[in-house]
Amino acid sequence: MSIAESVVITKDNYFTQIHANIFNLINNRSNVPDPNDTTGNRKFVHVREPNYMSSNFVGFPFIVVPDPETSQENKTADGSKAFQSESFEIIIMTQDKTSDSDGYPLGAQQMRDIKTNIKKTLDNKTNSQTLRNNGLRNKTFPSITVDWGEVDGKPIHRTEFNLRFEKQLRTIA
Repeated sequence: MSIAESVVITKDNYFTQIHANIFNLINNRSNVPDPNDTTGNRKFVHVREPNYMSSNFVGFPFIVVPDPETSQENKTADGSKAFQSESFEIIIMTQDKTSDSDGYPLGAQQMRDIKTNIKKTLDNKTNSQTLRNNGLRNKTFPSITVDWGEVDGKPIHRTEFNLRFEKQLRTIA
């Protein structure tokens, strides 16, 4: 699947661009580096959760940026005004498969590092302004961390960011 470039959201590219603007920001290795691949060759950010039980799975950690849920409320009869929201459930999954030199599992630390990098990326003043200019305003993003289970006897850590943008629309460009 090819992801569009990040540009201003219009009525003609609405669903494609909402996703592309967030996916591209998080998929940029300068913003959110992959702790297991400094070369950038490994698939790290996905549009759907990969099958981590398959033989061709590229490994943990990974990030999932699916299509957002969108809603429009309080729309006027002529369509000139509405309250619009877009909500992403960004998922991060890591595994305690590797450990540091003292033998401590790294999955939880990788989770903290990836969450920190996503938060820094979304809070970055330039990135926030670009998102606003492209039509994604009034950002909020609580996160929930849970232990997800085990694969091959190794614990999996999962965090979900509920990234939301809300705005009053006068018209979509």
